[in-house]
Amino acid sequence: MKVDSSLCVKCKGVRLLCGRPTCPILARFRHAKSISAIGKELCGASPPEVLVGSRFWPKVFVGPLLSTASPEEAQLFGDPEHLFGKSIEEVIGLRSRLVRSVLRVDVRRTAHAGNRLLEAVREVGLSQVGIEAEAKFSKPPKPVLRFDGILAPAGPSGRVEELRVVGNPKVPRVVERLVGDTNAKALDAVWELYKRGVSVYYISRLLSIGLLGKMRRRVLVPSRWAITATDSMVSRWLANRLRDFPELSEVWLYISEYAGNHYVVLLAPSPLSFELVEIWLPRSVWTAEAAQAFIESDCEDWRGKTLFSQLGGGYYAVKLPVYEFLYSIKRQAFAFAIREVTPNYWAPLGSWKIREALRRAFSLPPKKFSTVEEALREVAKAIDTPFDQWFPKARMLRRFLTQKRLDEFSAAE
Repeated sequence: MKVDSSLCVKCKGVRLLCGRPTCPILARFRHAKSISAIGKELCGASPPEVLVGSRFWPKVFVGPLLSTASPEEAQLFGDPEHLFGKSIEEVIGLRSRLVRSVLRVDVRRTAHAGNRLLEAVREVGLSQVGIEAEAKFSKPPKPVLRFDGILAPAGPSGRVEELRVVGNPKVPRVVERLVGDTNAKALDAVWELYKRGVSVYYISRLLSIGLLGKMRRRVLVPSRWAITATDSMVSRWLANRLRDFPELSEVWLYISEYAGNHYVVLLAPSPLSFELVEIWLPRSVWTAEAAQAFIESDCEDWRGKTLFSQLGGGYYAVKLPVYEFLYSIKRQAFAFAIREVTPNYWAPLGSWKIREALRRAFSLPPKKFSTVEEALREVAKAIDTPFDQWFPKARMLRRFLTQKRLDEFSAAE
């Protein structure tokens, strides 16, 4: 059956928009790397990391990722800052050492105490650093790799019958306070944690395992939803402050590349606005059978976004580091970004690679230009897709280039 490649890009193997019972693209990777067999018992450590599935909602699979490594070593397997810079093969090699121990839970009942296994799962997820745990499975975990467009790869998976946390979770005081505050809204808790320097990865984990928000609304949230929700909420908090800052006075350009992904971010003097053009070249992970590139875009002006982006979690994973950088320099701007996915991106690694690639890019000096037109000539050289193929999709950029501003009229007078 021939499948429209645009469906694959939007679905990323989760929503099964093609109508197939399983994703044929993900199936190719499930046996891509041999994994040593694991018995019915596992004593080791978690990075810490907990995954909450989205299939079969509201009865989902949830459980921590465990390994036979020490807590210090296991923590590196789940640390995006440690994983960044490694090749796709190296990332998969590290992540394949993590075993997903799962139990079936009805999310509508997770606010109620009494589930010993779920309480142990939450104890693992609550820790800021690697933590020791022991698991007993009903059967030896199946030796397959699992990939996802938003989540990092994970190794074998098995139904857990017993789970015991051996070590003591290390929990920052601000996290302990907000987890215990059952009257605070989840949005307020996320903002407070971010202001206090808690990483978005840790925040999304707390949100996913139902430890933030008002008591009656605390439920398990699929990990991929929690990651995107955290990016969105933090970006909104940053945007509310960016609008009060002066505009950037120059045109800056940042270019980055990692794991077969090209990133371009152009910042221009303007009230706060954002646009992303996403390009998936043929023979990349989600367009393996496509004859031509899939190009799509989405944008928002100074008022922010009211509807969920059609580009999915990638849109928010790009926007967050852009807004973080603007907040760090106390400036607002029109931010135009391109993410181009090349055939060298042969296996999905998760959205963490986007955040970390752009954060590293912003740590370097930008290329500076006097006009946006000059910067676009440099952008055309930085990506493989011809200018005339992606430029028509950049609605906000084209409007920015043709629209006169009030201060220009004032200068003319």
